[in-house]
Amino acid sequence: MALTDALYSIWARRVTGGEAFQSGLIAAGLIMFNSLAAVLYVSDPSLIPAAMIGAFVGTWFAVRKDK
Repeated sequence: MALTDALYSIWARRVTGGEAFQSGLIAAGLIMFNSLAAVLYVSDPSLIPAAMIGAFVGTWFAVRKDK
């Protein structure tokens, strides 16, 4: 999950920067990782708090790294 959030943060920055090709590649990766995450988490809802922590960590790291 942290990977999808990191990718989303980078994607948003690329979109606002007008970088269409990179944005498109990242969007394709987001679909792939989000689909995988959905399939894995449906079987065990107790993993949702871990996903929430991953969301924070992935987003924080990506924003700090992509300055």
